[in-house]
Amino acid sequence: MLRIGLIAALCLSSAFACGQSERSLISTELERADDFDKRELAARFAPIFRLHPQELYLPMDPETFLMEDENSRNEDFFLSARADYLNGHQARTIVNVSEDGRKLQYWIFYAKNGCQGSKLRFRILGPIKIWNIGETNRTLELCNVAVHEGDWENITVRLSNDRSRMESAFLSSHGVGNWLPASALESKNNRPFVYAALNSHAFYAKDIGFQADTTISHVALDGILGIEWMQIGDIISEQAYVQKNPIGGQKLIEFDTQKALLLYEDIQKSSFKNFGGNWGRPVNAKDVNDLPDLAPGPIEWILRAAINIALQVAPELKKQSNRGAPDSPWIRSGWSGFEGGKSFGSSGISFEPSVGGSGGKAFSDYERLKKFGLYQLREIVIHSGDRVSQVCLTLEGIGDLCHGKGGSSENRLVLDDGEFIAKQEIALGKKDGDQRVFAIRFTTNLGRSIEGGTWTPEPVTHSAPEGMQIVGWFGSSGDEIDKLGPLYGTLSN
Repeated sequence: MLRIGLIAALCLSSAFACGQSERSLISTELERADDFDKRELAARFAPIFRLHPQELYLPMDPETFLMEDENSRNEDFFLSARADYLNGHQARTIVNVSEDGRKLQYWIFYAKNGCQGSKLRFRILGPIKIWNIGETNRTLELCNVAVHEGDWENITVRLSNDRSRMESAFLSSHGVGNWLPASALESKNNRPFVYAALNSHAFYAKDIGFQADTTISHVALDGILGIEWMQIGDIISEQAYVQKNPIGGQKLIEFDTQKALLLYEDIQKSSFKNFGGNWGRPVNAKDVNDLPDLAPGPIEWILRAAINIALQVAPELKKQSNRGAPDSPWIRSGWSGFEGGKSFGSSGISFEPSVGGSGGKAFSDYERLKKFGLYQLREIVIHSGDRVSQVCLTLEGIGDLCHGKGGSSENRLVLDDGEFIAKQEIALGKKDGDQRVFAIRFTTNLGRSIEGGTWTPEPVTHSAPEGMQIVGWFGSSGDEIDKLGPLYGTLSN
């Protein structure tokens, strides 16, 4: 193609006269470059995604769903997709290929979106507050929010001009999603490899165990029978307390879409292509089961009561009802145009697993950052002494993201235009029997750095993928930073 491009450029120049043979060569080669097999291309970049071992609701063929009478779509029907998969019958993934072959959109259907994921820390102090008679972290289902019939998910892959490699991918998540550069994705057999969250089936580029979408305010939880913090989000791999586990036991499933692909152009006359309604019936929250069974005992009884109270008083959850069923992906705004819907064009957020201890109150900057599509960092502040007591970022148009408590020695770095955090290094140590962040260092793309705290051996390094930057964190903190993991945001063009 380099040779053809050179000849084409010379032919456009008055200094070079092209004969018929040269013009014919150019025409033939350009036609060959535009000639591609949609099926081969779709298979070559077909994603693989890992399902949670406790996942009950596997992808279902959309035609199977519509052929079942609406009144017969009961729990046994929703669970049948898992049994079918384990018996060798995989649901088809619909692939929409753009005319130029540079955008591949993979639509995956589930018959049911299960219970919402949550995580909390619970503690009851002894009568004179010297010892703990009950202390636990719990990851569990909340089934009075999020449950609905029908669930379409979407992975869209953008390719290079010559269609030889992936440049970026859109991963759907709760009706929106994230565009991420290829550098932020894992791969398997040269194809994108991602993670599907338990019940919600939202896609993530990394396995961080649990991803908090909302942290219920500490004010709302204050005094509720020992709940220190509570988060609502997606369970990616953590073991969870659930309504029921899969029949036959838990099983780690890697769903390879390549095994059963169906081109969008081949379904034009099918019943499900012409289906104009919603994919399922609305679900009434009152008909959904209560909290999953927890281990018996007085502490667990108090925990159950506390969770029910939190569901009533927390503004983030109060009066939330379960959503209705979705419409078809080929008529959904954004999805049908290969742009990913409400994803701010080509921007997105990704994660890296956090490091540290189990103390402090949980936090995540994701809830604030996800509302924005551009991230311009202006300032970094570290407060530290023997350990790191506070970290802060200031982003243009977003404000301050601070965690921990200040008051100790302060280091401050004001960033120049176009400067961003490319790397963070974290040193861990033991304090009061648990790990905390003893030291931290941030390094920008211009080579400048800022640090604070006391360094210990073998610090952990988080480097932003190419095309991304560190724009916030998730973890836990109190008077000091207990645990920290980076949030990566895409760089603006």
